[in-house]
Amino acid sequence: MQKGLSDNLKKLIIVLIGVAVLLICYLFLYQRFTEQKEAAEAATAALQPTLTEYRGYAEHMEEYRTKTATDKKMIADTMKRLPSEVRYEDMVLYADSMALESNVGLDESSIGFSDPMLLLEFNGVTPENVDKAAAAVPMKAYRTSLSIEGQMNYEALKKLITYVYTTNYYTSLPSFSATYNAGEGPELNVSAMIDMYSLNYKDAPARNRNIGGITRGTPDIFAGTTGNTTSAAEAAALAAAQAAAAAANQAAQPGR
Repeated sequence: MQKGLSDNLKKLIIVLIGVAVLLICYLFLYQRFTEQKEAAEAATAALQPTLTEYRGYAEHMEEYRTKTATDKKMIADTMKRLPSEVRYEDMVLYADSMALESNVGLDESSIGFSDPMLLLEFNGVTPENVDKAAAAVPMKAYRTSLSIEGQMNYEALKKLITYVYTTNYYTSLPSFSATYNAGEGPELNVSAMIDMYSLNYKDAPARNRNIGGITRGTPDIFAGTTGNTTSAAEAAALAAAQAAAAAANQAAQPGR
């Protein structure tokens, strides 16, 4: 009798141990798994809007690439038209025979220059970093003004306005006046202000104005400005060739 009770007691103890193990597993394992699952589901739900946004980007990736390439070309073309600075010699050549005189027909009686004036400061990207907003650098836009007084006819007046607004560089005509000249010569006395714009920033490459055939930075800004637009370097090479030819002719003369 006692033996039978002992066996039943053992079975009961085993059952209780099993229940205890199941309870422990539920409390420490399953419940923890459930909590982690709920946390993962919450994190997934929180990321769902971002995932949807990125999927939208992926669907329009080709469109973005095309637009980025278009913007890159636009920025590059714009910067080509904006020198890193405008020097007085640029303005002299612009007003002199290399530009306005030869292309427009303006007979200047006086010209004046103003120092570059800071027009705008902003953060901008270069063509190489058009798709990297974080690579934007501080940029400064300047305006340099050129005042001109002279005489011209009506046809030249139309050419002047067209030339200023169709040149390869950003120039504008902010002020202009013309009065009738009753004397001899061209029938208009003209007074005009022409603005030239430039863009500069740290480590900006040299983007120079190229007016006619004049080498920018030449010591003699008037070299090669008459007749054909021969640069100073070309004029020097021609002079050297002519000197060599003269020496050869002199050496070939009899008795020399």
